[in-house]
Amino acid sequence: MQKSAEQEVWIMKISGARKVETRSLFLKGRLYIAVVLSLIIILPAVAAAATRGNGGILQQEIKARKDFISVKLLGVTEYEVTEMFNDLLVSAPGVMEARRYRFRLDPQKPASCIVEWQVKIEDTDAFQLESSLYRMLRDAARHGTEDEDPVFSFDPTVEDLGSLKDIRPWRASSREIQFVSGRPWRPPFSGGRQPHENVKNWRMWPDAGFE
Repeated sequence: MQKSAEQEVWIMKISGARKVETRSLFLKGRLYIAVVLSLIIILPAVAAAATRGNGGILQQEIKARKDFISVKLLGVTEYEVTEMFNDLLVSAPGVMEARRYRFRLDPQKPASCIVEWQVKIEDTDAFQLESSLYRMLRDAARHGTEDEDPVFSFDPTVEDLGSLKDIRPWRASSREIQFVSGRPWRPPFSGGRQPHENVKNWRMWPDAGFE
């Protein structure tokens, strides 16, 4: 009789333990389902918020890169001309900011002369900027337009302004514009044979502008 009672108690303990285990598994299952449903609801909303407008970091980076182009001026040996070009570039339509970050002048080696800007543009593109800047160069070379004279950071001489007419567009892409001076260059006489002396226009030299 005593043994039968002990067996019943043992059976009740096992049954209780199984009920607790079953209940625990049931609660865990419901928790997993709740987590999965939450992720299904939240993740699309987060992704939409991240890509909507300017909310996405990646999209902001792409837009920032898209708004910046490179503008290069090659073959100019006079500092004053580079300053006038800078003034015109800063005031060109669609230019929000122009930072000059590469500058190299050598009057004896026009092919190594280069000035480069990183330009932030808005409501324009590289090709429109190239056209606008070239028009501004020609107007400045004629000592200003009929409307008003170009505003420079210093008072250029007639010779300085006239040198702008030698600057022409050379290469262009959606991310870069290159202008080059077309003025013939004659190296000073040194008694020896000068490299490329038979080629007066340095643009015909090998790797012109990239020495």
